[in-house]
Amino acid sequence: MDERKLKSYLEAYKIQSLYQKTGFLLELYSKEMQLSQDFFDYCKSKIGKSTRYLLRETDDDCYYNREWKLVVPEDLSRVINQGGGMLV
Repeated sequence: MDERKLKSYLEAYKIQSLYQKTGFLLELYSKEMQLSQDFFDYCKSKIGKSTRYLLRETDDDCYYNREWKLVVPEDLSRVINQGGGMLV
């Protein structure tokens, strides 16, 4: 992935929760995506002090990720692997 493009897209929106969620999710696949620690540090510098939920609606058990200030479903891999419909 091109870190410069990712940063420019994030900067275009300037939404703190987008920095949190993007950083958290891409960090899960950082080796595959070949993203540097500098990119994640950049995202963390933009998240502010608010705690947010990774998903709006969840019936699953959750945990708090202190590093990204996110409430994350315990079984996140199940949610990620669900995929989407044809239009997603």
